[in-house]
Amino acid sequence: MKKKNDICGDQEFENELKEKLNELSSSVDCFDKISARAFPEKDSDFSDSEFVVSDLENVTGRRKIVPVLKWTAAAAAVGLCVGILPKTAFVHELMSNFSKDADRQYSAILAEISKETEEHTYKIYDMPLDDYIRKDVLITPLYSCPFEESNRDDINVRIYVRTIFGDIPTNQIYAVEYEGDYSSARVLAAAESEAKITDEDIESIDESTGFYDPIPETENAVNTWFRGAKTDDVCDREENIVHLASFSRNDYFKLNDEILYLTTDVIYNSIDGDSSGVYYYDIACYNNNSESVDIPGSEKLWKKSLNYNGSSAMPEKNSSLFVRRDYFTDDESGSSVSPLCYYEPYANEELTDVISDHLGIMKRVSEFKKDKYDFELDTPADAVSKENMRIYISGINFLAFSSYSDARIEISVNDSVDPIKIGINYIRYCSQTMSEVESEREYDAVKRYQDNRSAELERQVQKEIDLEAKEAEKNYKSAATR
Repeated sequence: MKKKNDICGDQEFENELKEKLNELSSSVDCFDKISARAFPEKDSDFSDSEFVVSDLENVTGRRKIVPVLKWTAAAAAVGLCVGILPKTAFVHELMSNFSKDADRQYSAILAEISKETEEHTYKIYDMPLDDYIRKDVLITPLYSCPFEESNRDDINVRIYVRTIFGDIPTNQIYAVEYEGDYSSARVLAAAESEAKITDEDIESIDESTGFYDPIPETENAVNTWFRGAKTDDVCDREENIVHLASFSRNDYFKLNDEILYLTTDVIYNSIDGDSSGVYYYDIACYNNNSESVDIPGSEKLWKKSLNYNGSSAMPEKNSSLFVRRDYFTDDESGSSVSPLCYYEPYANEELTDVISDHLGIMKRVSEFKKDKYDFELDTPADAVSKENMRIYISGINFLAFSSYSDARIEISVNDSVDPIKIGINYIRYCSQTMSEVESEREYDAVKRYQDNRSAELERQVQKEIDLEAKEAEKNYKSAATR
């Protein structure tokens, strides 16, 4: 039995190889003779000549500097020999060693995923590959998709996010690309994050230490870069009507061998009437001491991404629909005089059954527009992020100009048949900004709404009293005629 690294060849090939090596040997001997002539160990006396050659010279008498001719010639001969040798089992073995090493790395990722998911707890997200590429910020806000685009419709991705202490996510993440329905035999590529949570890391975490809630920073950013407009519209600084939302998530985030109690805050919006699907967004990260934290780019957070054949699967460009802006800045130049209100759609008890770890679509019905749904928003995949998601409206104008005595917003989630009503009790003011409102017009609008509502209630009560009085009078006359 031949060993794995043996060269497998026949007698004819061995004879041909021997002849080539003999030719090479002869060539090297020839180069040795030339070198001895050109580079003698001692100066030779060529007294019969008109000049003495102590080094290799040209006919002009100038010294020609040549780097180690002997070895250069030998190397050239070897290269020539190798170039004309047929591709043998040895060459195939040499090339396959590189492939085998890459294959081992790919297999190691899959084996690690299998071991990790058996021993620890993971949140699992399944979705089309295109969704992860385009909407990465809504899925893993700090990690872009680690796979290339595909022109096939049946290519999907499964994302594994390790959780500890119940359901709190970490940044130990894996992802696999697969075709059709998931099975290990259908996996095409696999990726792993740099972060790996160890037992020592978990022991170092104090569960009693809470996460920072960045509501002040979110509201400041929202009211700096956006403002309320007529009816319930929200406008950006370019006067575009936008559909604006925010959400946050908490992670035990391992960075530079340190575990951070990290809160990631996301603001995102789309422009009304733009069918491209583009969102404009910004992300801010804070530790548990409310200090801002700089997180490296996604390319540094992923360790590797490999195709099944061992080649790199990491995309050369980011094809996300999310375009970053600088909303979380200290720029007050556009501070809003029409501070926004918001509602938390998933806080409605009617939506508790649809909260899950999947991307969602939120559609809103406006009484001020003719369309049944005046806008759509993609919602985050993480269930906890859904629960704290906010959608912003021009609340004061909405309340003031609503034709309903019980002002409401109707929304549809994931194409639900019956719209869900968001009543006035679910609409909140941005707490920091309402106390700073200086516009008398807006205060008057709120007061006018409250007065109108009180007057409407009084009219309804009076109407009921009048009806009861008429009914009583009718009954009295009927009894008198008997």
